[in-house]
Amino acid sequence: MSRRDVEIPEELRRKIAEAVRERLDEVGRAAVEIAKETGSYHDVTGRLRASNTYSVDGMCLTIENTAPYAEEVESRGKVVITTAVLEAHKMLNEGKI
Repeated sequence: MSRRDVEIPEELRRKIAEAVRERLDEVGRAAVEIAKETGSYHDVTGRLRASNTYSVDGMCLTIENTAPYAEEVESRGKVVITTAVLEAHKMLNEGKI
């Protein structure tokens, strides 16, 4: 071990990982709400807004819309999930929630 290497106790590693997962969960929930509030499309059935979702897998946050036609709606210039993803990125980088 060099002078710069620091051994982090396992309990501290566990606490840090849990704090990161909790933060990702908070940001994911906020992003889904942002997507529901900022969608710039007419949602006749409610399916598109209801299909905004997120998941935290380890240290990764995934934000998506699972409706099969969400990408097509966004390709026509409507906002489905993009604003929420950009805002989540800002929240993580700026420490906001």
